[in-house]
Amino acid sequence: DTAELARRAAWVEVEAQITAARRFYNAAVNQLNNAAQMFPGSLIAGAVGVEPMPFFEASAAARVVPSVGNLAGPRS
Repeated sequence: DTAELARRAAWVEVEAQITAARRFYNAAVNQLNNAAQMFPGSLIAGAVGVEPMPFFEASAAARVVPSVGNLAGPRS
């Protein structure tokens, strides 16, 4: 069914965008944390109170794959 394939493609696209956003955030956090720990960034970070940022990590509840079978309503 064409509508079902379109929904699945949209789902895959959303998942890919979320994954890319997580990678982007974690890369930015890594870059910030490294800059704040290395000289001369450590001097500036200490002076303005920059603290290490945590990496994004999904909770166990967020890792559960949701059931979306009835999301589109009954099939005709």
